[in-house]
Parts: sequence; C-alpha cells; structure tokens
Amino acid sequence: MMRHKILSRFIIIFFVSFFMSHAAHADDPIQPQYKTADSQIVDNAKALRLDRKYDAAIDLLKPLIKREPEYYRAIYQLALSFGERAQSASKQPNDIQDSDTWFRQAIAQKERLSAAGKPLNEYTIYNSYGWFLMETGRFKDAEVTLLKGVNELDKLPSVQSQQRVLNNLSIVYKRQGRFAEAAELSKKALALGSVTAQKNLIEIQQMAKSKGQKQ
Repeated sequence: MMRHKILSRFIIIFFVSFFMSHAAHADDPIQPQYKTADSQIVDNAKALRLDRKYDAAIDLLKPLIKREPEYYRAIYQLALSFGERAQSASKQPNDIQDSDTWFRQAIAQKERLSAAGKPLNEYTIYNSYGWFLMETGRFKDAEVTLLKGVNELDKLPSVQSQQRVLNNLSIVYKRQGRFAEAAELSKKALALGSVTAQKNLIEIQQMAKSKGQKQ
C-alpha cells in the first residue's frame, strides 16, 4: 500500500512537471534571482495544491527550499499546502504546526526585505495567514494579521483579493461578537461586488439583533 502511494505521487509529479515544462515560463516574478527552472517548480507545486494534491506539492517544494532557503514564493506555497491539507481528509498530525512555521518564516522574510528597502511586490500573504489563524481559532492573531492586509488593500493584485481580506476580517469580528465592526467591513466588501459579503452581512445583522446590539 505504501509503495503504491509513493509510486502514485511520483507519477503525479512527473506528469505535472512534464506538462508544465512545455508551457511558457520566466524568472520568478517576485524574486528574479530565482531563475526559470526554480520558478517552474513553484508553479507546478501551486497547480498540484490547487488540485488538492497536497502531498505531491509538498514533495516538490521541500527539496527546493532546502536548496534555496530564502525563496519567498516557495515558502509561501509550502505554508499554504500544509494549511490546506490540515483542512482536508488527508490531514497529517503536524500540518497545523508546519503551516504556522512556514507562514511565519515567509512573513518574516517579507518584512525583513521591506525594512532593508527591498520590498517584495506580494501582499496576499497577510490574508492567507489570517485565514489560517482564523480557521485554527486564533482570532486575536488573525485580527492583527488581517489588519495588515486591510492596510495594504490598494496593493492587492485583484478586486477578489481585496474582497477576501475584508470578508475574512469581518468574519473574525463576527465570531468575536464585534458586530458593528464586522458589518462595516462587509459593507466595504459588498461595495466591491462580493456575494459572500452580502450573505455575511445578513447573518451579522441577524446575530446583532438577537444580541440587542446596534450595527
């Protein structure tokens, strides 16, 4: 059974790598010092993660990070892979701890480079880590992290990214019973066209009403 599982993961990695190798690639878009071959590995791992093949994504990323321990995008994808696997049926005992470790390492590197005057043009990690903290019940930590994302709202790469960070912080406030703050954020996300925000706002209003609070 174990040999079959290992072989299956190897086959998945081989075919995804083969397919992606025939697509157009360039040096890493955030850290150009990492050339096409390494950037391609990260792209392959991301494709596997999005297809919920978390084990295969992790297997691709670990050797790369061992060789290139400051490769931000690889570290970020590894954190996401562990975090999303922790929410899946294939979760492993150390996934939450591993995800937290890699998220903190990626953020520390991002902030260190920014302090050195070499900021990375990547701002989605605060929402991703905030989501992870929220899902693991660490609401205070999630609030601190998501506020960083909200403070850089205009730097996020898409309207969808802006919606997500506003919605996630709104949910954190909702779960803390801070309905007025939650409603304000949901209204901002709703103004950006978020369907999720509309549903969330109705729930916030109902919860606030049941608690006799204004929002």
